[in-house]
This record gives sequence, C-alpha cells and structure tokens, in this order.
Amino acid sequence: MKDFRSINVKVPSDLHDEFVRLVPRGLRLVLMKSILTLILDAINKDGEIVLGAIMAGEYKLALSLANRENVHKMNKDGDGQA
Repeated sequence: MKDFRSINVKVPSDLHDEFVRLVPRGLRLVLMKSILTLILDAINKDGEIVLGAIMAGEYKLALSLANRENVHKMNKDGDGQA
C-alpha cells in the first residue's frame, strides 16, 4: 500500500476563493496532484531552471490538442507545443 503525505500551502484568500468557486470539490485533490506531477516532471526533464521560470511567470499552462485529444501540459513559451 502507498504511503501518503499532506502538503499544506497557505494562499491569499482571494486565490483560495477563486479556486473553490471554479474547481468542483471532487476534482480539487486530483487537479492538485496532476499539477504537482507536471511540475516535478518538468524539473526532472529540464532541471532547476524550471523553478525560476515558473516563479518569473515564464512557464504557462497551455491546452494542447495533440492527437485530437485535449491534454493540458506545462511548457516554456505558452504555445502548447512540447
């Protein structure tokens, strides 16, 4: 059986309220796990430069229509291309 741990992050109330308003309750945990996986995959692939790029606003979440399927992915230039 997998061992699970919690990550607690304090965010401004307006960010919290918007998250609660826009993301359905049943999807919040799955969404946060998916985002964390995307970030860690990017760091493993491209190194710690990803951290600075995210914090500088140079990484964008983009929708990719690769293979005619809707797939979200993080990329450096925001154009949806890998």
